[in-house]
Amino acid sequence: MGFCLLPAGVRGVGGSSLRASRAVVVDRKPFFGSGNRNVNRGVSRAPGRFWVFVLLVAVTGVRERAAVAGPRQDFAKLEAEMEDAANEYRSAVAAARAAGGEPAPAPVDRRKEILQKMDALAASVLGTADGAFIAGQSYLWALGVEYGSMLARFERLVEQYPDDPVFDDILDDLPEQFYKTGTYDAWIRVLDRLVGATGRLRTKSAAAFAAGRIHLAVEKLPLAKSAFERVINVATAEAREGSASDGLNPAPAKPEKGKPLAPDAPADFAEMARGYIFEIEHLQVGMPAPDFAAKTLDGREVSLKSLRGKVVLLDFWASWCVPCLQEIPHLQAAAAHFAGQPFEILGIGMDNDRQALENVLRSHKVPGTHTWDPRGGENPIGKLYNVRGYPTWFLLDDKGVIRKRTLKGPQLIAAVEELLPKPAPAAGSERTNP
Repeated sequence: MGFCLLPAGVRGVGGSSLRASRAVVVDRKPFFGSGNRNVNRGVSRAPGRFWVFVLLVAVTGVRERAAVAGPRQDFAKLEAEMEDAANEYRSAVAAARAAGGEPAPAPVDRRKEILQKMDALAASVLGTADGAFIAGQSYLWALGVEYGSMLARFERLVEQYPDDPVFDDILDDLPEQFYKTGTYDAWIRVLDRLVGATGRLRTKSAAAFAAGRIHLAVEKLPLAKSAFERVINVATAEAREGSASDGLNPAPAKPEKGKPLAPDAPADFAEMARGYIFEIEHLQVGMPAPDFAAKTLDGREVSLKSLRGKVVLLDFWASWCVPCLQEIPHLQAAAAHFAGQPFEILGIGMDNDRQALENVLRSHKVPGTHTWDPRGGENPIGKLYNVRGYPTWFLLDDKGVIRKRTLKGPQLIAAVEELLPKPAPAAGSERTNP
């Protein structure tokens, strides 16, 4: 099943947001004090100053062009080469698939060669803002080229630039890389080092948050909860920087509700961490699903409690989400298969636009009962269930207990059949031995 991700902090695809955040800025304060009056007076009464001003503007322009023509421009050329190589590779893959063969290795080799040039450029300006920028960008490019190098690249960034904003972009991709490299323990260790090494509260929060998501991915719930609690601790005014509690594995003190946030600690990480903690404590398989009440599109009120006695598929989705639309045939098949039986599909529409939702429901003949809230993606039911992307499914039994979470469309009918009550055998159908 595909998945439409929701924004979780800043995501850098190809490094675009990181590039924007670290663009070269030249300070251009007026040479003659401030305001046009002073500039005009300087030109009319002191012609010598005017030529000094012209010379300064010229020098500034040269410096600005030099800055652009430096390592970052060299890197921009390498990025253009990498984009061309990536396009070549995609074309080769498409051609090979059409012919039923395997893609030629040449495009892959070219991308790796360009990545090596990026690494060499980063090493040539080691310890500078340009070096941090290029190393961070190279890390992002490596995501699509050589997953095996991601851990070593991240370790170098931690050692060389622990206090650089480069981590604002790349930390969000760590859980994905864990899946691809399978180096769970090593990632946790290097994140632990980053939390202790950096003086930036944002980086501390992001590193602890990434560790929590990695713990959660392998269902190490106590460690995940500990990491998410640390995110909240870092985001309070009483965060204990540099103490022994800065590690990721020891259990931190319980964060107190209502504590003020530190000035440079992002509230968004603390808020997301609270959602994950609630998920760990209340949204696991075998736990009763949190109750809620909502209005259906036709104005009726529905709640989970009112559906007790039925197996319920709770479906968080949006009309613009392509993976959600791809699941509709599976919903239709389940609805037809269990017609007349105690099974209910309860759709939680996360659209901002009610009309768009209704159009898809009508045109695609989506089965079930559907709710909508004008807050769209900020729907409180979605927040209650810590929904981070669409579609998100929870399958509940007839007592309202969560029985399945990671469920794909083809598995739906079999999963529901397991939960429905088995029909009693018809009278006289059992044979008796003479």
